[in-house]
Amino acid sequence: MKYIVLTAKSTFDLEKVVNQHIRENWVPIGGVSFERGANINFYRQAMIKYPNV
Repeated sequence: MKYIVLTAKSTFDLEKVVNQHIRENWVPIGGVSFERGANINFYRQAMIKYPNV
């Protein structure tokens, strides 16, 4: 199994990158994480990809 965390600066951008990974057989795990930075916000989504069986 592979594990990645996607990061974006907006919910719109996160949605785009998550949907792209879903098309490539990645699966979202858990909910979206939000971090408020000094001048920017970050949205994160953990994803896993199961090995081909």
